[in-house]
Amino acid sequence: MLRWKFSPGLRAPEWPVDAMSGLVLTGSWSTVERFADREAIAGLLKADWEEIERSALATAASEAPLLHRSGTRWQLADPEAAWIVFRSFLTGSVLERWHAMAVAVLTERDPLLDLPDGERFAAKITGVDRKYSDELRKAIALAAALMGADDEERLSDGRSGQSHASQLVREVLDLCNADRSGGTWQSVAEELPLLAEAAPAEFLAALDRALAGDDPLLAPVLDQGGRRPGRFDVEVWLLWALETLCWSSEHLPRAVRALARLDQVVTVRPNDSSQPLDSLRRVFQPGWACTSATLDIRLRVIDGLWGAYPETCWKLLRELVSLPPSRLHQRTHEPEVRDSWSPEVEGPTPDEIEAALDGIAERVVVALAAGQHRWIDLVPLTVHIPVRQRDRIVAELPEADFGALNDEQLLRLWLELDEFVRFQRSYPGMVADHVVTTFAAVAARVEPHGRAERYVWLFAAYPRLPGIDWHDLAAYDRELAGLRADAVREVADAGVTGLLELARRSESPEVVGAVTAQAVGDLLLDDVLLLLGGTANEAGFARSWVETRAREGGEPWWHPLVSTMTTWSTRGQAEFLIALSRSADVSNLLDVVDGEVAELFWRQVPYWPPMGGNHERFFDLLLGHRRPWSVISALARTLHVDADAQCLQSPALITRALTGGASDGSVEQPHQNAVFDVGQLLDHLTDLVGDSAEVVGLELIYQSALFADRTPRALYRRIEKDPEAFVEIIRIAHPGKGEPHSPVRVPAYLALRNWRWRPDGELGLERLTDWMRRARTLLSEDDRLLRRGDEVFGAMLTGVPAGEDGLWPVEVVRDLLDAADSDALADGFVLGVIGNQGTTVRGAFDGGDQEHRRAAELERDAEAIAPRWPQAAAALRNCARAFHGFGLHNDDDAEDTQDEF
Repeated sequence: MLRWKFSPGLRAPEWPVDAMSGLVLTGSWSTVERFADREAIAGLLKADWEEIERSALATAASEAPLLHRSGTRWQLADPEAAWIVFRSFLTGSVLERWHAMAVAVLTERDPLLDLPDGERFAAKITGVDRKYSDELRKAIALAAALMGADDEERLSDGRSGQSHASQLVREVLDLCNADRSGGTWQSVAEELPLLAEAAPAEFLAALDRALAGDDPLLAPVLDQGGRRPGRFDVEVWLLWALETLCWSSEHLPRAVRALARLDQVVTVRPNDSSQPLDSLRRVFQPGWACTSATLDIRLRVIDGLWGAYPETCWKLLRELVSLPPSRLHQRTHEPEVRDSWSPEVEGPTPDEIEAALDGIAERVVVALAAGQHRWIDLVPLTVHIPVRQRDRIVAELPEADFGALNDEQLLRLWLELDEFVRFQRSYPGMVADHVVTTFAAVAARVEPHGRAERYVWLFAAYPRLPGIDWHDLAAYDRELAGLRADAVREVADAGVTGLLELARRSESPEVVGAVTAQAVGDLLLDDVLLLLGGTANEAGFARSWVETRAREGGEPWWHPLVSTMTTWSTRGQAEFLIALSRSADVSNLLDVVDGEVAELFWRQVPYWPPMGGNHERFFDLLLGHRRPWSVISALARTLHVDADAQCLQSPALITRALTGGASDGSVEQPHQNAVFDVGQLLDHLTDLVGDSAEVVGLELIYQSALFADRTPRALYRRIEKDPEAFVEIIRIAHPGKGEPHSPVRVPAYLALRNWRWRPDGELGLERLTDWMRRARTLLSEDDRLLRRGDEVFGAMLTGVPAGEDGLWPVEVVRDLLDAADSDALADGFVLGVIGNQGTTVRGAFDGGDQEHRRAAELERDAEAIAPRWPQAAAALRNCARAFHGFGLHNDDDAEDTQDEF
């Protein structure tokens, strides 16, 4: 095939030109029964499916196959070559039927969109899908793209392929825009890049209509991420479609405008690299622009973008002028069929890159002149701008007129300049000295004297202090403490208002409060106390101030305030008591304050470090106010700090905390490390009291959350010691018809399913036979439970080692599998062997190598033990057959993947 395409002297493949020629318009399809691909293709060709399949098999076996089968998919061996050969033989009726079929297939609504959010993932797993396969949809879109790229050859109906492609794209996207729910746009999302390539003008026109107005059709669709499990959002496919069009010099200006409009419409999500601005940056990047347009055209397109979308263009210019080298060669989505859109030259020369950076720098200067407030955005990026362009831009700064900036903008500008200067003076050499000097001079010119917020930087974590050796921590701490105290004294001279502004903008208002208490004492006592009931930052500032003053002044300082406390707001009283609790016993005060104040105190008091000397009593009070997760976190932290602490020797306290965390009455949500903390406490509780019924119950309650992090140690020890406990868990996991379901039924089932023999467990190899006999006797009255017990025990046996002869499994297990009435045991054994494989990692093209190797190992052992243990050998062979089946499935997947690449 490739020889013919790239060697004009060779003859084209002699593919049969018959009724099957229409397959070039469908390209690929799935043979999976649940899809209607075969019916659609048979309707297109007006032929019986068996006849189509015979033709496909015949050409697949030929020397130059038209079609190729991989796994469950048929596909054209070379769609482009097939189009060139067969386009002249496509009849008008076939093309007409193809149009109708293509519109129906491409616009079929995804049924997952009509389900509630919480049901979509499960529905996807259980096979809820569209009528037609993804393979057929993509193949139809690819056929349209091949048509659209072919504007020279006339087809049998007198129209060009481009005309047919334009009609299809126009019809499909008109239906998308007619659906006000946006569901059709989402359903056709994966084919958007190929449809854009098929008919760029029609695609861009339809997209303009979908993004037009103050309430664009696509706005809610683009904000609804993750609506289709296992698939990219429609935003990603739209960006890829527009990136594809940007490769064309002809379509670049309009595609760039569409990306800028998307930038206005799309809500930027954290850590999401699929944003319109990212696409624009990659298209115009100076190092390797992802377009065939010349530098002159690219710069003129940016000029046009500035006129239509100045704010988006400014964001783009900032990105382009400060690109680090690691981001200079990031690629965009490339055309699949239009090779003419690719640049003729492989990459730019250093001089061309420098010229591109110069052009961008000039446009940055123009943007700064049009709005001096833009220096606020640019100053932090200056260190990343290449030297020549940085000098060109910074040369404009001394002459900049900032008179039009309001007070807030001036403050932000000064903060950025000051941070830049302090950073560069702390780490000299990163930029030239004249740049730092220029920035320092402008900072001095615009410094907003009298604004308390100038000192916000001092209250960040480890602020940079030029001239101070970072390695001399004592000197650093002294200098920082002095600067903070001086700043607070200066601000406090103007009253509490400035301190409030400082606290509101600071990363740590608590630090501002503590320094204020140390620096100015009770100067603003009455004002600060009123702030205890204010906003979060105000309350944090005031609480830290009270905590510091109470610690320094003790009871003589805070006791006179108690008499006036009742005149404050409920929240103010609670915050005051919380601050006092850090250094004083407030139990007596809690007994006399209003009940609402006490309740608010216990809802908000920090759990660490524990209040007072009796930690167990403190934790009990937290539990009484429904804060079990705080107690769980505090106990886990205590376990790391002092494992011998008195509170950790109380199994009752730990049990109450874990039970409370599992109840519905908690007023707080589990914290980030809650699962880890619960596992640690369960281990500690098991060490304290062993495999008691209470510990086993807690393990079952938390089994679903701890599934991947911790095995239920106490449960396994208990059932391995006592078959009666095993029977009890079997009954919980498998209730009969009409019997009530225990709340821990599913956790019990999961625990039993993952139970495996362990060399350090309670059930030694010598006890297996007797343990099983006793368990089966207890279950013998109920055949259903007996079978379930045998299956669980069979899976457990897969954890045993090899026997003395080096063959697996050990001899005692072979005896059990070979006993009479061991069918259920063997079934469980097979399921256990399969489950033991767990999650696997493999190369994209490895296929089922791992499964085939495992099957070969099982077959080898089966053959060796068969003469003496035939039923055990049969179980191993069943395992091998299952692995071979999984391996074949993975072989098909690997073949599909390789074909896609």
